[in-house]
Amino acid sequence: MMPQTIQQILVPLDYCDASLRALDIALSLSKKYRAQVHLLHVAEGVDVPDTCGPTNCSSIKSTLVSWLADAITHRYELQPTWTELAGNAPTQIIRWLRHHPCDLVVMGRAKQRSPHTTSLGSTTYKLVKHAACPVLVVPEHCCETSFSNALFPFRPVSGAMHLLHICQIFMAGGAVINLQPFADNHEERNINLCRLLVEEAMEVLDKIQIDWPAPWCGKPLHLADCIADVYKQCNADLLVLPPSLADKNSVGYMDPQIRHLIASLAVPFLYLCNVSWLRTTNKSLALFTEN
Repeated sequence: MMPQTIQQILVPLDYCDASLRALDIALSLSKKYRAQVHLLHVAEGVDVPDTCGPTNCSSIKSTLVSWLADAITHRYELQPTWTELAGNAPTQIIRWLRHHPCDLVVMGRAKQRSPHTTSLGSTTYKLVKHAACPVLVVPEHCCETSFSNALFPFRPVSGAMHLLHICQIFMAGGAVINLQPFADNHEERNINLCRLLVEEAMEVLDKIQIDWPAPWCGKPLHLADCIADVYKQCNADLLVLPPSLADKNSVGYMDPQIRHLIASLAVPFLYLCNVSWLRTTNKSLALFTEN
């Protein structure tokens, strides 16, 4: 099966290092798949030195926007759209998405102020929770524009692999996807279903190596910690969160275990739990979601 393609990409920008990393990934994807990139900045307040008056601040912003647009055109030969809004950032971004449906959101995640902090950040949390399309969240220490070793944890339920092919969009040549089943018990039916799902994955993916260990079985309350351990053990550089991991899937809801996982593990992750359905076009496989 050919990989999922994308046509519309949203990048929320706040000019921090993390959002610029996200922009770099989005532009690389845009050039590869000929997708349109939309840049969105929401002004929640101006944080500048006291010596910078309103006129100078406006001039600095205009200069920064102009420089960034010129850099994108020069390096990628692309012409992204640019939107400036004011108000609450997550609210405005979600509202923009409802009026301009996108196939993917790529956003940065700033470094936590304390190594003991496990906060996901309000904008990241609300956008991931409410966006009805895949969301790729990139920490500022991420230097790659594609990934080579992804972890795809899943529960042994029917349809657990139906979004696996989306991962190919983000993977480099010779990449590995680690399929890690998580079952509540060692019942034979769970083990057999895991094998069938892995066989299905091998038919879905094209030119990507698949590794999978024996299913992990344990209490659901320990799921987040166990996924974090597996991520570190397999030296993954991307965590994929499919719908089968959540106890229920709906826009506006996030499974508590998944929230704990992505809050405590500051790594690139692809959130797919809100993706509702797929539609095939005559030119490509394009992703659509409910509004």
